[in-house]
Amino acid sequence: MYFPEFHTGVGLDCYSQLSSPIRRYMDLVLQRQLLSALTDRRGTEYQPDQLLALLANAENTESEGRELERRAKRYWLLLYLQQQPGDRPFEAIVLRGGNTAELEGYAIRGSLHGGPNVPTHARILVRIRRVEPMRGWLALDYLSTMSEAQ
Repeated sequence: MYFPEFHTGVGLDCYSQLSSPIRRYMDLVLQRQLLSALTDRRGTEYQPDQLLALLANAENTESEGRELERRAKRYWLLLYLQQQPGDRPFEAIVLRGGNTAELEGYAIRGSLHGGPNVPTHARILVRIRRVEPMRGWLALDYLSTMSEAQ
């Protein structure tokens, strides 16, 4: 259930998503339900099972949208990395027992190859081995730990 609260960004004492100037679909459904309850003595716009179905559909659609956005961001970042010189070293952090590394400053993970039992969370230098933006693939080659590089 939504409860109205103060909203500093909009500057209103009473605010809820139901009164949002930027509508999401479920906001529109809730507004219809509220208006129907206030103006129609016969009941509400949607029955409980209809509301649950609409909510499930909206959540699935929103989840799919977030996944598409995540994949698009990864694609463009991989495309950028693909254009970098092949011998350029990148700083990374080891994850998942040395199988994966995340490029620092890019927040993107790739499979790590050639890491000699480097502990998780160790800071290392890597080189890009393979990038395939359309497939979302990033493979990294271990170069050295950060302490060895200095």
